[in-house]
Amino acid sequence: MNFNIKNEFEALVISGPTGSGKNKIANILGNYYPIMVINADAIQVYKKWKILSGRPTDIEQKKVIHKLYGHYDGNYYNVGKWLKEVSYYVDIAKKNDLLPVFVGGTGLYLNLLFQGISNIPSIPIKIRNKGKQILNSDPLFFYSYLKQNDPHILSIIDCNNSRRLQRAWEVMETTGISLIEFHKDRENPILNSKKTKKIVLSVDKILLNKIIDLRFDKMIASGAIYECQRVLDEGFWDYTMPSSKIIGAQELVLYLQNLKSLKDAILEAKIKTHQFAKRQRTWFRKNMKNWKKIEITNSTTFDKSLLNLI
Repeated sequence: MNFNIKNEFEALVISGPTGSGKNKIANILGNYYPIMVINADAIQVYKKWKILSGRPTDIEQKKVIHKLYGHYDGNYYNVGKWLKEVSYYVDIAKKNDLLPVFVGGTGLYLNLLFQGISNIPSIPIKIRNKGKQILNSDPLFFYSYLKQNDPHILSIIDCNNSRRLQRAWEVMETTGISLIEFHKDRENPILNSKKTKKIVLSVDKILLNKIIDLRFDKMIASGAIYECQRVLDEGFWDYTMPSSKIIGAQELVLYLQNLKSLKDAILEAKIKTHQFAKRQRTWFRKNMKNWKKIEITNSTTFDKSLLNLI
């Protein structure tokens, strides 16, 4: 395999469900080719979640250039911020003859790389706070509201994602205009789909669930509980914010608050991760039909030979 940045393609995107080995492939790639790995995972941007997010290790980030991993200190990061930072690093990569390699499974982030972001007006704090209150008291409200007032938006967003439903409600509440209308007027996309190599990893459900369980056990052994305790002690825990939606955190926080046993917390976190991976697989099948699929099996060896499949 020979990456020719100027003549072959401009970027590589590696996607797949949580636990499928995306980071492993990127780091193998970085051992042999001049690349810049750019995070495309909505949770791995948060500085406070190093263990639970499955962020690349410090050693991996020193061996291969990594950007947008654990760089954000706050509780609310969005795709608009991400795209601005991505644009900056893509320019740097190109100037230094590095291949931008995007790694992540957040569908919205990956989509907007090729579609460009909509010019949506800022949501007033008053409406955003109102949305948070509604989400906490009546999470089904947004779906019912949109079904009545903006039914077409429900066909293009993940209706199981309460934050996406809330966002559509916020836009309608602020502007009186459907989010769909704003999607029609987009900025120029960062990546050209025809000039980007796109691969998606596929793992059998039973095997992936075993990988997920083993990985969570390793997270616990590596200090995930202490990570949650530190977040609590430093006052950074806010279950209403996007940063606290990371799977496993709420369960372990409840354990630390003596509201759940550790055994139950771990079991529930694993089940939620299984469910999340299932939603990801469904989304990938629907939205990545034309991506090159690489099957990961029990016999897959994560070494240079795997790069021949890209």
